[in-house]
Amino acid sequence: MQRNDHERLRRGLLFMSLFAGLACAQPARAAEPSGDLASLVSVKTMHSFEGPDGQWPRTGLILATDGKLHGVAGQGGEIDNGGTAFQMTRNGHFKVLHQFDRRRRAPVHPSGLVQGTDGMYYGGSGGGVFRDGVIYQMTPTGQITIVHAFNYDLPEGGYPWAPLLQASDGCFYGTTGSGKGIGEGSIFKVSASGDFAVLYEFSYRKDNLYAPGMDRMVQASNGYIYGTAGGGAYDDGGVYRLSPAGSFEIIHAFKCDDEIGCGSSSFVEAPDGFLYGVTGGGGAHGGGAFYRMDFDGNVTLVHAFAKPETYTGRSGLVLADGYFYGVTAAQGKYDLGSIYRITADGDFTQLYSFGPDSLNGRAPVGGLVAAGNGEFYGVTTTGGTADLGTIYRLKLK
Repeated sequence: MQRNDHERLRRGLLFMSLFAGLACAQPARAAEPSGDLASLVSVKTMHSFEGPDGQWPRTGLILATDGKLHGVAGQGGEIDNGGTAFQMTRNGHFKVLHQFDRRRRAPVHPSGLVQGTDGMYYGGSGGGVFRDGVIYQMTPTGQITIVHAFNYDLPEGGYPWAPLLQASDGCFYGTTGSGKGIGEGSIFKVSASGDFAVLYEFSYRKDNLYAPGMDRMVQASNGYIYGTAGGGAYDDGGVYRLSPAGSFEIIHAFKCDDEIGCGSSSFVEAPDGFLYGVTGGGGAHGGGAFYRMDFDGNVTLVHAFAKPETYTGRSGLVLADGYFYGVTAAQGKYDLGSIYRITADGDFTQLYSFGPDSLNGRAPVGGLVAAGNGEFYGVTTTGGTADLGTIYRLKLK
């Protein structure tokens, strides 16, 4: 029986709907950080997307071994809005590496990118022979090879939008966001040569987790892999861990009306041996929370966000120079996004608010990548000269 491709793509892109409707055209004018923080940080647009080079990027950048920033834009491009893969030097020299083509059964609408230990780049996308998504490999010059094509009708599900994790065994681990029957997505692992295995099927069954979003999994120093998904005991999401042997266990259930809140981002492990994350809503003040979690799923509130202060928006954190740095897709002074930092003790500083007329963009997503020397890079979904998003640099003075 044939399925409607547009409907299938809609289901697969459901995760991305959080930021839908943000692409409102407004005049562009450079803005500066407000208050005393103007003397502490500077934010500069390094590239404005124009359409043929991509548009509305929704996942963050990586700093590759060549010293350049690499990323993908899931829309735009020169071939029927299929998206692009690109690189940029730290001084702003931008180059498109690959134009994704939605007219063929090839990878299309890429989401997330990682660099493997072999120097190649790997990511997930839509498209493929079943049009349910693929894992692809990209050379440093932009040549694409399909590693695995997903089939929505099988236990593996489809639409691998979250960035991949290359674990200590050399395999790539990831999630699919949806599937047929009782399953609602899966956890899988795949080798660079295409050896593929489903490790766990998510399910709508009572108290189970389902529909993992665009947050990457992390491997902690104990060898276990940790991730988040929807569902759980309170239907507000939860945390799972995967043992080195592949066994799955739910270790924490979020509850929107408790002090931690719900809608958690991916984790980052700190030198103190704890995993840190943020929730996107609920909590003590309604704006989510910054929390720590031990390896067994016991969580501790570190800082409760208040909506006038910021709203986490679920973008993951990066740890640099003893601080955790994050972005919000909304809130901030103008309710158009912000950059903040916070300590492991909960001392919070809002570093920058994106303004309504800012050339530096609006609605930052995907977190930040630390490039050293007090420099961080990120993307916005809108704003810039064409209102199609930007790559920006945050520099600590």
